[in-house]
Amino acid sequence: MKHYLRYVFFLFFLILCAPLSIAQTIYFPYYGKNKVLYEKFNWNSYKTEHFNIYYYTDSIQVLKNIAEMAESAYQRISTELKHPLPVSVPLILQKQKARF
Repeated sequence: MKHYLRYVFFLFFLILCAPLSIAQTIYFPYYGKNKVLYEKFNWNSYKTEHFNIYYYTDSIQVLKNIAEMAESAYQRISTELKHPLPVSVPLILQKQKARF
């Protein structure tokens, strides 16, 4: 009788654990299917007093607006914190968030 209960318990345990093992293998066929698509961008750089802005957009006006906002934010933050940065900060400007 003891052996019978041991086998029943073991079988019950296997039945309980079966869904857990299947849950791990469900996603296996999808591994590596999300391929990275590479695009060539013509990167340029624009230097301000405290920033190196890297961009590939053709709109110079947008670039100048971003540079102006970054410099004004830098002035405000460095004044409040009383800590100027010793090196220029790299800033990357992209057209769309999805391109990141």
